[in-house]
Amino acid sequence: PRAVWARRALERSGYRLAAPGDAADVEVRAHPSGWTLAVDGRVTEHRLLADLVAHLRAHRADARPRTRAPVGPR
Repeated sequence: PRAVWARRALERSGYRLAAPGDAADVEVRAHPSGWTLAVDGRVTEHRLLADLVAHLRAHRADARPRTRAPVGPR
């Protein structure tokens, strides 16, 4: 799942998101001061998260910030 590999990428970069086994919903959002990290809908980081952005761009051609928009036909 996306949340699992996002968590692993962040932890490899030195970020701790939650206790092991916690099923947090992880998402990256655009923010006026840079990128933010939201866990379970709460923004928990305001740093730039350059390592995560680089990881996303390396693994997704369309690595744009994810939002909570409803899932529908593309």
